[in-house]
Amino acid sequence: MNLAMERLRAIARTATAPGTLLEQRILELTGLPVVFRAAPDRLSAGVEARLQPMREADDFAGLAIAFDRLFARRTFGGNGCRTYRIAENMLLTPGDEAISMGEPSASGEALDRYRRWWLQDRANPVAAAILARALLTTGEALDAHRFDSGVCDDEFLRDACGEARGVLARAGPNGRRHWLWRQADFTLAFCAWSCGAEDEELLAVTFEALQKLDPHEFGIYDDRTEHLLPEWAGSVAAIDVFARAAAARTAGRFGELMYARTYDRALRFIDADQTGVDQDRLLRGFADWHARFPTQAVANRYAAHAHAFGADAIVRGLFRDTLQEIQPAHWFDADQPLEAWYAICSHGKRLGI
Repeated sequence: MNLAMERLRAIARTATAPGTLLEQRILELTGLPVVFRAAPDRLSAGVEARLQPMREADDFAGLAIAFDRLFARRTFGGNGCRTYRIAENMLLTPGDEAISMGEPSASGEALDRYRRWWLQDRANPVAAAILARALLTTGEALDAHRFDSGVCDDEFLRDACGEARGVLARAGPNGRRHWLWRQADFTLAFCAWSCGAEDEELLAVTFEALQKLDPHEFGIYDDRTEHLLPEWAGSVAAIDVFARAAAARTAGRFGELMYARTYDRALRFIDADQTGVDQDRLLRGFADWHARFPTQAVANRYAAHAHAFGADAIVRGLFRDTLQEIQPAHWFDADQPLEAWYAICSHGKRLGI
């Protein structure tokens, strides 16, 4: 018995996790390392480093000024995301962290901090926007807790929508020209629609108002695509119309990128054969995306779609010329990189690549 236990302990000490075995196999066959957390691009990392002291001090006013400065520059970082989103995320972090704790008292304390900031100047569009967003996420979290307990009535979210609407209205004259106010209004429209408090028509109206302020910001298209999913306020036909419109609106700067971006988001929730996606156009969009933002994250996602659509020539070219590492988060499942490799190889040997 003791010998058997000792053998079990020895196996436990030397065993290799299945994920590690897969990583080793990918490296052995492709020569590419597996990376689970890619380093941020230099520009985004620099912005984060400059803003972090303000975030740690809950300096909301300082972060609001930083947001406005970054928005005025409208620089792109990473895979094409706007750097002003970093300041927005830091403004929302106290509320998000409180919700993640699962303690209503923590969420209440975070809301109190936001309210104190807003009460200093109720016409401040940034303070109003951040308080409204925090109210909505807190309301959603409280209702989710009630749902887990068997209660499904959206009571907290409806109350939060009403309070958020009043907060935004106080800053309306200034807010309608500010991206964060418009983003909060867009978020509120969806939350209110989801709990039956407002009409569906507001979803399109608030999106269009937000889009006018910066038609090249990725996140708003991601959010709108999710609104248009069949289980929410749309259909596969609506997604196709939106993908084409988004591409047309941004073609001068992005080419077909936004068509690819929109369908990439939709295909996280719907199978491709259930949509009207133009596979060739999606792959052209990824080529445009990588040409403008040549990161490994985009290259990995491009390869994943190309393999899924059987575009072996594109997969071969990406492995030969572009991929420097495998980032599993951007493939459809952990085994797909090896499946893509075998699709362009014979017995694990390269075919002219």
